[in-house]
Amino acid sequence: MGVEVPVQDTIAIVNVSGVFSVETAATIAQLLSEHPAVERRTPVLYDFSALDTNAIEPGELRRLAREPAGGTPSAVGPMAIVVASDLDFGMARMYATSADEGSARRRQVFRSRAEAWRWIVAQPNGAN
Repeated sequence: MGVEVPVQDTIAIVNVSGVFSVETAATIAQLLSEHPAVERRTPVLYDFSALDTNAIEPGELRRLAREPAGGTPSAVGPMAIVVASDLDFGMARMYATSADEGSARRRQVFRSRAEAWRWIVAQPNGAN
């Protein structure tokens, strides 16, 4: 698994590759919580287009949506998720729908990074 978290124009960009697991989610949460430029309101663009999600079960995904990995405080900045396949798009939408219950955080799923970037910079708390 590879995870990078550069910050560009006040937006954290999480590039993830390899095989997705619950441990992947925990690693991402830890990296974001420890990143000096990332705060609770920081917009985050997750690029999962190079990620293999075949090992994750829908039940695990719903649990991750309801219980933030690593016990980190819930972020409130907008979240864009980029995926490559139709199956991943459906799984990401299921995650976003489950996570949206009772949350003020705006989440959207995209098939391209360019679309995700346009959306996230247009959100309140997006890049200025």
